[in-house]
Amino acid sequence: DLNNFTIAGFWRNWHRSFNKWIVRYLYVPLGGRDTQFLNVFPIFLFVSVWHDLELRLLKWGLLMAVFITPEVLISRYFNSPKSSWIRSRWYFRYLKASAGTINISILMVANLIGFGSDGTDVFGKVTSLWWLIMLGFLEFFSATCLMIEVREWEAVQEASAKKS
Repeated sequence: DLNNFTIAGFWRNWHRSFNKWIVRYLYVPLGGRDTQFLNVFPIFLFVSVWHDLELRLLKWGLLMAVFITPEVLISRYFNSPKSSWIRSRWYFRYLKASAGTINISILMVANLIGFGSDGTDVFGKVTSLWWLIMLGFLEFFSATCLMIEVREWEAVQEASAKKS
């Protein structure tokens, strides 16, 4: 199930056995959810060194840790009872899709830095094609809206299956 629009969801589903190992032997011993904001830094340092000990991969690991931290904070807020007022608004799914679009773009840029080039001037190369970025944002936004609809439909199907 790789149709994720969150960084955490992407990593949770990308390499399930490796993720399970990381959760069991790094995340939980480091404090789990209680120290989640601090955990991401040593975990992504480990993952980057696991790939290879190169500066571009260390940059990639740092970027992933930095990018996932605000997502965790925002997700905690929107999954709490304090945010029920906004989750019921008609525009919430578009806010969620916008955040998903940003997350997909962040994953792409971080992976370009870590794996797609020598790690130099990726941002300069990417921003020089501003029209392509705008088109990509529109496509990612549309796809994320579709993913949200599919997930909501799946939740309804699952709830109706439990009732019967």
